[in-house]
Amino acid sequence: MSTQNRVLLISVVCLGVTAAIIVNSEPFVRLIPADVLRDFPGRCYSWTSGKWYNPNDTWSLKPFCGKARCVALRNTKTNKTFLGEEVTDCGPLVDLEKSPDCIQLDDQFDPEGEFDSTEDTFSCCPVFDCPEDAEIVYKNKKGAKSDKSPRKLDDEEN
Repeated sequence: MSTQNRVLLISVVCLGVTAAIIVNSEPFVRLIPADVLRDFPGRCYSWTSGKWYNPNDTWSLKPFCGKARCVALRNTKTNKTFLGEEVTDCGPLVDLEKSPDCIQLDDQFDPEGEFDSTEDTFSCCPVFDCPEDAEIVYKNKKGAKSDKSPRKLDDEEN
């Protein structure tokens, strides 16, 4: 095999490798109403750990891959304070049944790992490899409707 053919073969192989993309989850942050029990007002309750947390406390969501933070919020219309839970996790996952060209890279993440509650590291979030031109479909919660608008905080206080 001539040198030109070897260089051409190596170039084609390299080009094929660069045509794939790695779908890595970025930290996905959302704010939800906190669980507050009547015997412990002013504290967030974590169902995953069975403990109460003060505003600005952070905890792991283990056995799930994520962390949560208790936050005190103020309704600007009523000036009332209420508690929220700032949840950081892997976000939507690639639906492998509807994205057949994608594969999950099991050696690229630790399913038993933990989302670091002090930093935004997430070794437990799945990693996917998809061809560059693949249509990627993300999993949706069962029963969730994509055309439904989010609930407003004002609706909770009525």
